Amino acid sequence: MSETEFLNVDLSVESTQDLAPLRAALDPAAFALEERLTPAGFRTTFELLVEQEDAELTIRRLVSALSSLPLAARRLWDTATLRQFSIGISAGYQPASLHVSLSAELLAEVASLGGSLEVVVYTCPTS
Repeated sequence: MSETEFLNVDLSVESTQDLAPLRAALDPAAFALEERLTPAGFRTTFELLVEQEDAELTIRRLVSALSSLPLAARRLWDTATLRQFSIGISAGYQPASLHVSLSAELLAEVASLGGSLEVVVYTCPTS
């Protein structure tokens, strides 16, 4: 039987500039899960190298890595057109609900970095 659970947090960044310097600066804390060209330019989705147990801790670790970027990578981050933290949840049959809480302090840190949040709920497998 499928369980409702927190999966991970992806960090998606989109820019008119190549994001390779940002990718290099985030290593070894995070890795590029996906890189592609879009009509707007370059898009890279990052994940932490080491999975965390909840969304708060995962986002906090990503924020920490972003806060310590070298100047050139920070400029790239600051000029990005998308800076989105995406909380992934797998919907299941048990438990019937899942509570994901983020502290006001963390939300302020994300906002100070120009980041946005989204929540993605993946459907329950049918088998």
